[in-house]
Amino acid sequence: MNYKVKSINTTKYISLHDCCAKKLFLKGSALTLEMEWMEIDAEHPENPNGKAHSSDEGVIVFEDVIVLDVAVNDEKSSDASFQEYNDTIIMGFEEINVNSAYRYGVLDFLDNLDGYVCITFLFKKSVIMWNELTKKSWFEDRRFKPDISNEEILKMLSYKNTIEIQEKGIRLASEIKWLGHLFQPTIGGESKSLWENCALVLSKKTDEQLSPWLIDCFIWLQDMNWPGAEIIADRLKIMRDTENYEYNKEKAIKIAEITNDEEWIENIRQYL
Repeated sequence: MNYKVKSINTTKYISLHDCCAKKLFLKGSALTLEMEWMEIDAEHPENPNGKAHSSDEGVIVFEDVIVLDVAVNDEKSSDASFQEYNDTIIMGFEEINVNSAYRYGVLDFLDNLDGYVCITFLFKKSVIMWNELTKKSWFEDRRFKPDISNEEILKMLSYKNTIEIQEKGIRLASEIKWLGHLFQPTIGGESKSLWENCALVLSKKTDEQLSPWLIDCFIWLQDMNWPGAEIIADRLKIMRDTENYEYNKEKAIKIAEITNDEEWIENIRQYL
């Protein structure tokens, strides 16, 4: 089927929570989701509305996929157990850049028997296709409008600011609920100037709060010259959830091996 809209590498601008996939399958190295609809964020380059909108039927394809693990009701297994899923309810999708070639994706959903499935995988390219944006997204009117945006808070963390502004930024950033905003952000042309203070904020989080973000933490250690890398490493050393920590550490090493990043492997082994 041909679609009017075809967008490349913009999956970070879609929201899949509570969306329905009629079919989800892995064929060759392509992971495909045939969607009943998708929520297209306001920031998506193919959304001209200034607000998040739902699409009609569409498709999401992740290309050059390497499945890392499949967890069914929290029991993890290799990609050998991957199967086709029909009539799923997507709980969420997140991605993070590993390097210039690969991205790390986490897709979790309920299958048609209400079993919880979580797939983690590497991919090189994503393609989203649909025909029309049909109506304003269900969550648009439910958004909390803060007095100061997360973007404005993150800008305050730059070392180029005065100490007073940085301290205020750290205080406000510690209240940000979604920790993904704090992992090596790029805001308004600034990136590494923000990272040291982002790492300081993250280092104060509990093991429980950091647990879903361990791969993001390990990715920070790809280059120990990056601002905040040693702070993150020191925080990882005192993780008490050893089983989950060790599992994600081994997964990070596996990703580093797949991507031929010997420096990253050495950093993980040396600093942790």
